[in-house]
Formats: sequence, C-alpha cells, structure tokens
Amino acid sequence: MGLLAPWFLGGLLAIGLPVYLHLLRRHRNTPVPFASLMFFERRVQSSVQHRRLQHLLLLALRVAVLALVLLAFARPYLRSASASGAQDRIVALCLDDSFSMRQGDRMARAKHDALAVIDAMHAGGRGQVIASGGQGSRVLTGITGDRAALKAAVESLQAGDGAGAFAEVARALNSLAESSHLAIEAHLFSDMQKTALPAAFHDLQLSPGVHLQLHAAARETPNFTVESVQAPARISDPKRTRIVAAIAGFHTPASNQRVSLVINGKPVAEKSVDVPADGRGTVEFTGIDIPYGLNRGEVRLQHTDAFADDDRYDFAVTREDPRPVLFVHDAGDTRSLLFFQNALEAAGDTLFRLEALTTEQGASRDLARYAFVVLSDTGRLPASFESALAEYVRAGGAALVVVGGRSTSGVRTPIAGLTVLDSRYAAP
Repeated sequence: MGLLAPWFLGGLLAIGLPVYLHLLRRHRNTPVPFASLMFFERRVQSSVQHRRLQHLLLLALRVAVLALVLLAFARPYLRSASASGAQDRIVALCLDDSFSMRQGDRMARAKHDALAVIDAMHAGGRGQVIASGGQGSRVLTGITGDRAALKAAVESLQAGDGAGAFAEVARALNSLAESSHLAIEAHLFSDMQKTALPAAFHDLQLSPGVHLQLHAAARETPNFTVESVQAPARISDPKRTRIVAAIAGFHTPASNQRVSLVINGKPVAEKSVDVPADGRGTVEFTGIDIPYGLNRGEVRLQHTDAFADDDRYDFAVTREDPRPVLFVHDAGDTRSLLFFQNALEAAGDTLFRLEALTTEQGASRDLARYAFVVLSDTGRLPASFESALAEYVRAGGAALVVVGGRSTSGVRTPIAGLTVLDSRYAAP
C-alpha cells in the first residue's frame, strides 16, 4: 500500500471538528422552578437513550465521510513486487565506447557489469541500451523487456576512436525521462576520463526522476602516449619544416622515451625526450626532407606499453611549390611592396612567391597562373588590364584591392566599381 500525496493525511485533524460540535457543544437544559403544570399539554416524551444513539450514528457518519474525502485526495495505491520493480521505471544502460576504453580489459569489464545489471532486473522489467562516445549518445535498443535483445546490444558494442562525452549521457537520460514520464534507473559504465567532462558543469544536471549509478571500469595502468602533434598541412621548403610532438605519461615514473618520425611508412628521424613523472615533454623535428605531393606522417613511441593504440599519432602533410602572387603597385610606390613581402615572410613557411609589377607592366601578364592579385593603391588602371582583372575574378580568382592616399576623388576602384568620393578618407 502506498500514497501518492501523503501530505493530505494531515487533514485528518479536521475530524476533531464534528466531535467538538457533537459532544463538547451539546445543548444542556437548565431546570427552572414552576408553580403548576396543569396548563401544560400531556405528551409522550421520547427516550433519551434513543436520541443519544441517533447523535452518535450521525457523528460517526460525518467523521467517516470526512476521512474518506481526505483519503481520496491522498491517492492511495497498491504496491506489488512487479509494479514497483518493473512497471514504474526503466533501466537505462549507458556504456562508454570512447577511445580510452580500448585500454586493457576496460571494455570487457564494462560489458560484464552491464550484463550483471540485466540479469538482476525484476520480472517484467524494461530497459534500454545507450552507447556514448565520439559521435555523442546513440540508442542501441528501444525500451524493451527482452533481456536477450539487451544483452545482444551490450555484447555487440566495441570501443571506437572518439572521446567520451558525459554531457551527451545526461542529455539522453533527460530526454528518456521526459518522453516516458517514468522514473529512470540509469547505470553508467565508463573509465571516468576527465576529458569527458563538459566545460559547463550544469550540462551534467539530471532530471528529478533520473537516478544514476556509476560503474568504474578503469584500473590505474601506467601509460605513455603521443598526446598531440603540431605539423603544417602544406609546406614548400623542407628546410623550414617544423614538427612538434607532445609526449605525456599517466601514472608513470620519470622516463626517457625514444620518439620516431615516420613519413609514408619509412622512419626519417629519431629523437629522445625526458618525460617527468605523470607529466609531459616535447620533441621537435626540423629540416625533414618530405617528397612532393600528399604524404602520410606519423610520430611513434619506440617502446610500446599495455595501451599501444595511443603510442602513435597520425597526420598528413602536402609538399608543393610556392604559388605566384601578383603584386601591382604604382611606379612611385616602393614601400608597399616591402611591407607586404615582410608580412608574408613573417607567416613562416609561406606557400606564395611574390611577383611585383607596375600598372603598365601588368597589362601583358596572364593572370590565370596567379594564386591571387594585390592592387596596392594603384588609382586608374589601363582599360585592357582592368578588363582582364574582371574576367579573372569572374572565373574564380581572388583580388585584394587597397585604396590609399594615391587614389583621387571620383576614381572608381577596379573590379568592385566603387567610387572614391573623397581621397582624404582613404588615406588612413
């Protein structure tokens, strides 16, 4: 037996009201002396015991009606083993299939614990299997009481390449509670990586009807990993190539690790790095001769550990010749070219080669071979050159048009066709 709104039982105190009216407030007759009764009509007086019985029955009836009304507001229900354990809740099994679950027997332990929870479900209980990691939360089964289907979904799960996301787990559980309107008994099977935590803590907030139990599937296993690699996506000069890798240790003592750089499956360089206890170190590779075209690179630890999947880090780099850039300037302007060239060189290994021409020289050039064109405060252009620039842009080319102090009032900018109304506003 149970009550959905037990606080209404406090209203039973109101039963004292009819008791007060019937017993404590009964009318009492006060005898009055009278000289003679000869003028009174003779009547048969009713029994006092009979009237008292009527009063008690009326009292009991009023109290019973009041108690039944209050009990109805309290909404009583019958609790049975099947109803309380199965029909009014859903067992949600959330398994972490992120990359870190590949380490050791973490995935096997998570599956073992999940299968144990399925076996412990009450008769008639219903559950759902949810995977979380990499691509967010994924529902593997519907809400079902078929234990075989739940177990098959758990057994089929494999660790992927993505990162864990506890916020996605909370979002999936809240959505399940909202759509089912039932209590959720949630179980999370994970190695509890800190990287799975969201940036905002409130993203982990669960609905009032969701009760979460954590099942840790991790053991503190010493592990070295290539944590990150910084490499350019495109290079033109191998001598200026710089590749930096971060080597990290977790639950590890201070160690010296040998690191190899592999290009297209062939080791091209090798260095050592000191990694402090539970810390990280960096190693840098420079001046690597990389072939032309697309190349597959890899930074690899020479001594693997129990979790070999994170002992390497893949990247890609493309080598190509620098593409020419046409810089068109006025014949009397010598500083703009210097400034622009210094800006390109400051970017490191630039993929562009600067070619500078005056407005008169640019009219005879084929613009299709250039990556983009820069017009540095050129003012008016020859009609043939401006027409070629417009055709170049329409075909997909890019142009940077700079309007400065050499532009005069009333001059229309090339390509864009905007009129400079007052050159004083262009000077800054």
